[in-house]
Amino acid sequence: MVIRNIGLLPLVAVAWLADRRLSATILIPPTVAACGDSARISWEPASPRQGALFRVRVSEVPPGALLTGQAGSEILHFPPMRGNGRAIASFAAVPIDAQDSLGVVVQCVVGSRTDTLIARVVPTRGEYPVERLRVAPAFGRSPDSALAERIRLESARAAEVASASHDTPPLWDEPFVRPRTSRITSGYGRGREYNGTITSRHMGTDFAGARGAPVRAANRGSFVSWTRSTTAATSSTSTTAVV
Repeated sequence: MVIRNIGLLPLVAVAWLADRRLSATILIPPTVAACGDSARISWEPASPRQGALFRVRVSEVPPGALLTGQAGSEILHFPPMRGNGRAIASFAAVPIDAQDSLGVVVQCVVGSRTDTLIARVVPTRGEYPVERLRVAPAFGRSPDSALAERIRLESARAAEVASASHDTPPLWDEPFVRPRTSRITSGYGRGREYNGTITSRHMGTDFAGARGAPVRAANRGSFVSWTRSTTAATSSTSTTAVV
């Protein structure tokens, strides 16, 4: 196994200053390894925003290579190479609470040889609004044992569904569409602050609509679960469908 640990911070800064539209590109030092002497790993945009998707790209990959990897704690999914192509890309996500940098690890396997490419992506700060609410102290207390257990089970179920999604290949190949054309009532990433403390973030997007109004599927997928989740801060519930 050959491990290539690339120091990227200066290079990322140079790429960002030269042209913010360019992706940061790392030249792999010449080494006889599974990925070949000219393999490159890059991503775009060069400085993805906290809470946003970005694309990890490995180019000059030898035929027959199998790529796997992780960005932070999330698995990267590289599709099989087609035809004479020499580049493979995978979507990745920057956690909404990511700090200074995000580690990216890509493994290239050809036969019995394995090459590990290690890089670090420097994200930009996500500007998400915070909704500041003053509520009665009773609603700001820690939940009782029964409610705490319910919240724990709901969180565990959500984590289980997210983890299992990695076992399902993408079912979509067309652009995504909006589920409704109506206005957005609550955007992604919005924080909720109760009595001076941010207790939650909205990890979805809400669209206005009347009860019973149609909602379009944003793309092809599988319906996994339907839940009524509970918010710890106010003990309020909401309905969520996971696909």
